[in-house]
Amino acid sequence: MKAGDIIISRNEARGSKLVRRFTKSNWSHVAIATSSDTILEAVPTSDRKDEVRERSFADLLNESDQLVVFERPQPLTSEQNDRLKNFTKSNKSKSYTLLHAGLTMAGSFIWAVVVIFFVLSAVELFSINRELGATLSSYILALVCVACFFSIWAALTIWSFRTNMGVPTTEKLFSTTQFGRYLVRIKHEMFCSKLVALAEKEIEGDLSPKLPAPEECLPKHIFKTCQKLGWSSERYK
Repeated sequence: MKAGDIIISRNEARGSKLVRRFTKSNWSHVAIATSSDTILEAVPTSDRKDEVRERSFADLLNESDQLVVFERPQPLTSEQNDRLKNFTKSNKSKSYTLLHAGLTMAGSFIWAVVVIFFVLSAVELFSINRELGATLSSYILALVCVACFFSIWAALTIWSFRTNMGVPTTEKLFSTTQFGRYLVRIKHEMFCSKLVALAEKEIEGDLSPKLPAPEECLPKHIFKTCQKLGWSSERYK
């Protein structure tokens, strides 16, 4: 392993299982190597300390039940190494934002909610339709209206939190309240895939142009991009 290599992992913790379920992926965590035996990662901690941290690769390996290292085809240049070191140093004071990490999974969750409410609405409308003695066509029309309503709600919700245009608009609205300003402020904190995506952007690595925006990036995106670029990998577990 060398500086700039990408480490993808998972474990049997509840949080890891939740991430894998909602992202439909086998992976829940990603880190970037800062040397032959250290990594940079963002993780939630109970005391809110050292959530963006540099630690030994061996520690991460011991905590994981599956782990893959994608090897960067070319070693980092001296300039890239300096950029990675400066990035590591400047981000160690930041915290982990569970809220914004969760929003990266919001799309799947929101559509799941839409399906559940649509099914419940369909059952309720069918019952009402029978009681009123209405025609089948009126029932279908009502279902179409309900489907349109939930679809528009889901699309607007995802747009407001996930798009380049929607996020600034939402931030302006949130900034009118104290709690809203707090939500905007913690946007600049980290979660694992955002940290790695920003590190890759900082060193102008090959992955950066192929990844989603850092705020939308998931471990599975980084895993798939490494594979598409043909990076060699070594599975440790």
